Amino acid sequence: MLRHSRWLLARALESRLRGSTVYSLRYLTQLADDWFQALKDWEKEETFYRAFNENRMTLRLLNADPGRSKNDYVRNVPGWMATRQDDGTFKKTGVSTEVFLSGGLTGLKDRLNPDNFKRRGPSAPDLPLQSRKNALGLHDLSGRLLDRRFRISRQGFNFDKTRHAVFMPIPAEEDHVVFYALSYVAKSDPELRANADFVEFVRFMRARLSRIKLAEGTDMGASFVVLRDPETDRVRIRYGYTGKVTKTETAAPAPNADDGAPKLDFLEQIRRGRTLRSTATTAVEDTSPTLTAEQVLARITGAWKYKAMLRTAMELGNNEIIIAYRQHASSDFPMITTWPDRDENPLYHVVKSASRLSLLYDDGKVETL
Repeated sequence: MLRHSRWLLARALESRLRGSTVYSLRYLTQLADDWFQALKDWEKEETFYRAFNENRMTLRLLNADPGRSKNDYVRNVPGWMATRQDDGTFKKTGVSTEVFLSGGLTGLKDRLNPDNFKRRGPSAPDLPLQSRKNALGLHDLSGRLLDRRFRISRQGFNFDKTRHAVFMPIPAEEDHVVFYALSYVAKSDPELRANADFVEFVRFMRARLSRIKLAEGTDMGASFVVLRDPETDRVRIRYGYTGKVTKTETAAPAPNADDGAPKLDFLEQIRRGRTLRSTATTAVEDTSPTLTAEQVLARITGAWKYKAMLRTAMELGNNEIIIAYRQHASSDFPMITTWPDRDENPLYHVVKSASRLSLLYDDGKVETL
């Protein structure tokens, strides 16, 4: 069901990118809704072992000791103001600023609540233009993608009681491609962009889909960039679009024509459309190298075909991904390590989710307690 609905939606999006209106707005909306419902049904059947063995399991470490992480890691972090140029690029203004970030367990739970990302639209005309994302500090977070070839404990998961390990599976690469294509078409297609209901529908999906935003086969060395629209005063905060690039082989190869995802020409159209947008990445520190448009584009497209990063990572467990944590259809996720009053066994961890308490073994197998 998911594969078929993905294929139908990909065909419609390809047609729209070529400027064709053969697929009407109404039909495109129905195809997108069918695909998203199939994706959520697929999520309900998710298991840790399935995601781990398909190289779709992500890991993020959170400080757990209140003495080390005051107020659940809610704090201001450094950032830089930037402006958008007439050619579509962004330029750092040289003015440093602070970004409010909720990076602990409370912030993780807030990211799983779609209501925190709602803003004014046809179904909610009284809401503010901007969601609660910035006010609550619910920005994208960094993490890493686990590699099924190696035990979890070898991939940056150290057995330290001062930190929680958060495990969240993400959709297949093909669904990443389709979702980002849908988001791009919603902004670039004049008819779709002018339809408030369609735009709100895409936002609805965006608030309910955990996904990789950027990917790099090494540490990004990134910081926050703050963009303010002078006309609406709306603030956009981005992470992962600055820093350093040591290796750039993470650029995504095109998927095969028969895997239910868009073809090469489809990806290339999006790549060309994203080129000016992707140059919004002046280094945030004067001592850091400036990222080129192609380097940034490699991070963006690396998220579409994220498994390629595992083949080009400079060393085991040293990849970095930028994750948008959102609501998962299974109550088993995210899984979070918890610590019983005993000496830790390096062969397994106790993990909890909203539905159960389990043992997570080092090879990715899970046993319900």
